[in-house]
Amino acid sequence: MVARLGRYQGTLEAGRHRIVPFVDTVVRRYSRDRDTVALSATCTTRDGESVVVEGSLGFRVTEPALAYLATDDPSLLASGLATGIAQRAIGKLRLAEARERTREVEAAILREANSVIAAQAGAGQAAGIEVLDCSLERIDTPALIG
Repeated sequence: MVARLGRYQGTLEAGRHRIVPFVDTVVRRYSRDRDTVALSATCTTRDGESVVVEGSLGFRVTEPALAYLATDDPSLLASGLATGIAQRAIGKLRLAEARERTREVEAAILREANSVIAAQAGAGQAAGIEVLDCSLERIDTPALIG
């Protein structure tokens, strides 16, 4: 991503390019490969128990220009979105159900995250990222973790 005098100029693909010193600056460097971010959230189940959800979230930047305009850090955007969705999904379940339905919660996070991103794109607020996968390693009460 190149900015000319502080305004977005363009996105450069791999290879050699001419950049005018002091006029053009490389603002961000994004990889279009899959990136992984740790997911950790404290949620409350339907029966009032606090649980800690830990896992990982895979995403990639599909449109660097939109990602640059939407957020400073796409990994924070993806993890924040997934954390909110996980809290809503766990809030609908009881503690025993949450442990048994880990794969359903993962699927809900993936489905809802991509639908929120698509809805933002339809409203003209595209984020330029795509959530690829979600893997929850643990759903436990805080007493069991310590």
